[in-house]
Amino acid sequence: MKRKPSLLRDDLATLVKRFASTDVVETMARQYANNVPKQLPLALIIDNERLKHLKIPHLELQKAALAIDTNRDVAPIIVRPIADKFEIVLGRRRYHAALEAQLPFVSAIIQPFAEDEMMLTIIANLRQSRDSNALSIATLCKALQQEFGYTQQALSLVAHVSRPTIANLMRLLKLPTEVQRQLMKGDISYGHARALINLEPAAINKIVPRLLAEQWSVRQLETIIRLMDGHEFEEAISIVCNKEFSNLTIEKKRVVVSFSSEEACLKFVKRLHKQKIL
Repeated sequence: MKRKPSLLRDDLATLVKRFASTDVVETMARQYANNVPKQLPLALIIDNERLKHLKIPHLELQKAALAIDTNRDVAPIIVRPIADKFEIVLGRRRYHAALEAQLPFVSAIIQPFAEDEMMLTIIANLRQSRDSNALSIATLCKALQQEFGYTQQALSLVAHVSRPTIANLMRLLKLPTEVQRQLMKGDISYGHARALINLEPAAINKIVPRLLAEQWSVRQLETIIRLMDGHEFEEAISIVCNKEFSNLTIEKKRVVVSFSSEEACLKFVKRLHKQKIL
């Protein structure tokens, strides 16, 4: 499909400034409110080409479907013309819910967008819920950097995060496919995924099943990963998940363990000696 070319690179700074604005989403909403929505045949609408590989969690689709079924005030989706079709810009959940409900038409506002302008629009709309949309933002940031020359600093202004956070977001895309799927489903959080990005795939595949089975907090996962630098995997889990002490923190290179009683402390130390950890 033929796509509208990017805006001239001389306008890059102007685009960044526009989408970095704190009120850009509200401004766009006011502009869309002045447009009369059209009832577009669902057969003419296609998923966003950049994000279609990211499956929307079933629970979110159910919520969107419920809003449609109960005739709540559902905002129209935003689409852009692509050849003889219309591509989703905003409203992927509503679009997929409409597909599942087999609706013949959907309320939509048609708006032309250049390719990078479209991606910036989506990032600006997702940035308030970054943790639950981390992979979508990461995917778009990577494309803007590689295909359109946007720097991480410019992207950080648009996403309202630090430059290192943009770098970490894009590193999520290097996680194993199954882990990315679990992040999209909400089985693991953005914090969990962020803790895993420095590990080799073999270590990630070893950790994640236990993480899911035992429902570790982000703090527990981070501590286990740090302890694995000097301990066996099971030993690290035993130290962090042992219920005989009430708290464990890592301060630089020091592990601080708090116990509920002196007896619990002595028992724990004896076990470490027995296992030759100390």
